[in-house]
Amino acid sequence: MRKSPDIEAAQALSELGFNGLEAEIYVFLQRESPVTGYRVAQGIGKPAANVYKAIDTLLAKGAVELEDDKTRQLRPVPYRELLQGLERRYRDHLTAAATSLSELPGPQEDVRIYQLQTRDQVISRCRAMLGAAERIAVLDIFPEPYSVLRTDLQAAVDRGLEVVIRLYSPDDIAGARVVLSPDHEQILERLPAQWLNIVVDGSESLMAVLRSGSGEVVQAVWTASPILSYVRHSSLMSEVGFAAVRRDLEMGASLPEIEKTVEAHRFVSTTEFSGYSRLLGVLGLSLPADSSEREE
Repeated sequence: MRKSPDIEAAQALSELGFNGLEAEIYVFLQRESPVTGYRVAQGIGKPAANVYKAIDTLLAKGAVELEDDKTRQLRPVPYRELLQGLERRYRDHLTAAATSLSELPGPQEDVRIYQLQTRDQVISRCRAMLGAAERIAVLDIFPEPYSVLRTDLQAAVDRGLEVVIRLYSPDDIAGARVVLSPDHEQILERLPAQWLNIVVDGSESLMAVLRSGSGEVVQAVWTASPILSYVRHSSLMSEVGFAAVRRDLEMGASLPEIEKTVEAHRFVSTTEFSGYSRLLGVLGLSLPADSSEREE
């Protein structure tokens, strides 16, 4: 059963930093204003002292206005104006936080594996990975997470990132190497969940299984281990390449066409992305002196 509009509005305000009483007062004032603080306390059935204290906080937040006369009537600031003010303050706080955090030392090399608990965490981490990638992103992705990340993938291609994707529903992204799994329908029937695998630069990887429809996380892990990510990069590139060759064979492609497909989906040169240099660092080795001159 749907909650009443007043309850939903108060809960929405609570998500924006109002405590329960402040939210209740603001909602009441939307229904009945201008009124005195005493009338507010009567209307919501709360102790006057608590209500007056909450009103002072709402005044400080710019959420209510007090008439400047002896009656001291209250009215709410129009909700659009209130939300715009909250948005401005939030942006200012974000800018200040970014400035302060940028002055802290960065985290040390971390090769541990972390569990992600929610769909929002999974999607946010994928977006962060795509935004930070320098050379290449490889994905094996089912329809539901793909629909959410499609715009981010196109943006990654547009800024020059090489994007390689195996899909399970027909689609295309301009500038990306997209391969529709030849047996996508059977796979979707056999695996009744939403799978998402992504590796960027052979340096960072995420694997997630989400429940279809709800997006609930069955299991999701992320790691910046270059050992695990480097191996996963190789594996995904091979899987995408194999799917592309199967597609060509089923379409009756010629040998030169198949060779071209294999070349297009081969393992990207190990010296071209950060995962390789990080892997060598973990192994206590250094990048070969002539690596920058090697061809793919």
